[in-house]
Amino acid sequence: MASETILFISEGKSLILKEVAATFDYDSVQFVLEDIASREPPADEREHFDAVVRAAKKPDWLLLKKLLYE
Repeated sequence: MASETILFISEGKSLILKEVAATFDYDSVQFVLEDIASREPPADEREHFDAVVRAAKKPDWLLLKKLLYE
């Protein structure tokens, strides 16, 4: 299901977010999420996106990677 993660994010942004999260670079993850958040996600994806944002803000790197790849 990894290819379906956060569908409203373009494939490129999703890949960038996954790559940046793998580097544990908090500032870069926040930058990518701010760009993504500038567009409102569809209602059916809002809960998943919010969980990604919460994990990134802590940061809970294991949870963030799990959410990005589920």
